[in-house]
Amino acid sequence: VLISLWLEWRAARYLLAPQYHGYGAFTILGIQFPFVAWLMFNMAGSLVAHGDIFSSNLVFSEVFRTQFCLEADADHPDARSMPGIWKDTIQQSLLKWIPGMDQLGVVVIYAWITILTQVVWAILHSIPINPLPWNVDYRVRTSEEIYKYDTPLGVPVSFRTAMKQLADANRMTLITANDLTNIRKTMKTWELHPMVLELRRLVIRFLLKSCLESGLLFNLQVSMFAMDRAQATLEGKPPKLNLQMLTSITLSLLPLPITYTNEITKALHIWSLIRNSGAEQADVQGVGSQDKEKQDKEKQEKEKQDAEKSTACRIMCLGVFVLCLGLALMAYGLLKLRRAFTCPVAMWNIVGCSALDGSLN
Repeated sequence: VLISLWLEWRAARYLLAPQYHGYGAFTILGIQFPFVAWLMFNMAGSLVAHGDIFSSNLVFSEVFRTQFCLEADADHPDARSMPGIWKDTIQQSLLKWIPGMDQLGVVVIYAWITILTQVVWAILHSIPINPLPWNVDYRVRTSEEIYKYDTPLGVPVSFRTAMKQLADANRMTLITANDLTNIRKTMKTWELHPMVLELRRLVIRFLLKSCLESGLLFNLQVSMFAMDRAQATLEGKPPKLNLQMLTSITLSLLPLPITYTNEITKALHIWSLIRNSGAEQADVQGVGSQDKEKQDKEKQEKEKQDAEKSTACRIMCLGVFVLCLGLALMAYGLLKLRRAFTCPVAMWNIVGCSALDGSLN
C-alpha cells in the first residue's frame, strides 16, 4: 500500500500541472475549491480506496480462519461450524447451481479473481509490445501529435491512456479524480474512436471494481456477520454483534453513492458526445459539385463513424446491465444484513430465512 501511494504521488506530480493548465481550477462535485483543499480531499479518498485492500484481506482472512481453523464446539451438539452454516444455507438457495458456491474458500477465490482480473486487464492495455518497452520513446512531447504504441491486445494507446488504466487498477484517486472535468472540457475535440475506448474503459472498470469486486466482498462481509450471529444462536448463546465486521460493512457502503453517481455521469456525458459526433457534417448525398472520389471518402468516413457508434451502443447496453447487476448485488446484501437481525438463526437467502436443518422458516 505504501509503495502504491508513493507511486501515485510521483505520477500526480507529473500529471496535475498540465491538467491544471488544461482544465482550469479543480472541482469537487462541480464546485471549485482551492488546490490544497482539492488535494487533501482526494488524498483522503485515495487512502480510503487503498484501505479497501485491508478490508478485503480482513474478509479473506476471516473466511480462511473459519474454513480451516475452527470446528464446532463438541460441548454443544447443536453447534455448527461457519463452513457448515454456509453450506446448509447455500444448498437452500437459488445460487446452489454455481460450482463451488457452497464452499467458503471457493467463494473467496471468485472474489480474488475479480481483483486479479483488474490487474491483468490494466497490464494488457498498457505494456508495449511494438515497440518493446526498452525501445519506447518516453520523452515528453509538447506538439499536437500524440505518441502511441501497440499493446498485447492490439489496441494502440498513448501514455495518458496507459497511465489511466494502471491508475484504475491501483486505486489511484489523485490520477483519476479529474476524469469528469476532462470529459466535459476536452473530449468534444477528440476523434470518435478514442471516445469509444474511454467509454469502454469506464464500463469495464465499473464491471470489475464497482460491481463484481465490491458486490461480492460486500455480500461476503454481510454473510460473515450473519454467520457469527447464527453460530452463537445455535450454541444457545445471545446473538453476537461483530463490531469489526459491521464497521467494515459500513466503510464499504460509504463511498458507493459518490462512486455510482460519478461513473453514471461520465458514461452519460461520453455517450452524448458520441451520439452527436459528426452531426454537424453535411449529408454527402445530392451534392453534385463534389467529385466522386471525395464523395466515396466521405461515405467511408460516415460508415466508419456508424460502426463506432454501434460499438458504443453495445458498450452502453453492457453498462446498463452492469449497473443493474451492481445495484442488485448491493440490494441483496442489504436485505441479508437486515434479515441477520430478524431471522431466527440470522441466515437468509432469496427464498427465505434458513432454519439450518434442511427446512425453511
